[in-house]
Amino acid sequence: MIFNLKKLLIFSVILLIIPSLLGIMASSKNIAHVSQEDNKLLIKYSEKEFTQVEYAQIRNGDYSSLEGNWISRDKHNSTRLAVNQGVLIFNNVRYVLSLAEGQTGAAPTLKCRSEKGYQNTAKLSFYPEGVVIPVRLKDGTVDYSGTHDPTNRGADRLLLSQTILSEEGLKENVCYRKK
Repeated sequence: MIFNLKKLLIFSVILLIIPSLLGIMASSKNIAHVSQEDNKLLIKYSEKEFTQVEYAQIRNGDYSSLEGNWISRDKHNSTRLAVNQGVLIFNNVRYVLSLAEGQTGAAPTLKCRSEKGYQNTAKLSFYPEGVVIPVRLKDGTVDYSGTHDPTNRGADRLLLSQTILSEEGLKENVCYRKK
């Protein structure tokens, strides 16, 4: 009787394994036949979707989309930033980046903690291509529509600031990726 139970158990296992293996082979065959055109559709993001992917990466501590050298376009007093592996370098001081608390749907804001121990530092905001930067108007109100945003929205931008800036402040301080 024990011998029959062993045979039955082996037969049951074989009945379960064979269909599983056939299913795996069939699905891998279908994957192998995906054309390059179909593959392009899988990785094509709209601008809004790509922005959300970048924001999600930053919110998860992956700052690779910010890496590189950044410079403002102000001819008289250009701001220079460098980002490498979660570290911001500004005026020869290294700042460790971390996500600021209370993030909303707006551009991610990062805290910059100096390695020298300074507590009060500006926050670093990332504005990818197409995203409007809020502007403080002369009457003290803030424009979120983009009407007064003087920056090049056709490029990624970084802004190191403690507050919402005026148009002139943005012209002087917004940095673009150096090519």
